[in-house]
Amino acid sequence: MARLAGSSMMFKYVAIRQEKGRWHITAESGRPGDPVLNLDNRGYASRMDALQAAMIYAQDNRLDIVEMAL
Repeated sequence: MARLAGSSMMFKYVAIRQEKGRWHITAESGRPGDPVLNLDNRGYASRMDALQAAMIYAQDNRLDIVEMAL
């Protein structure tokens, strides 16, 4: 688990999910009920753009990346 810069919460992974046609990135702990930190404002139009952004967040903060299926 890692702590993102500027956050007091501990996170385990960066998640990528598609909602309403846009791709969103969040940092999550993986524990039910824990808060989720949104890492984008309006989402990304393409999965590849979201994945590239997620890889940067994950690398900078030593987190895993997961893609969530809805």
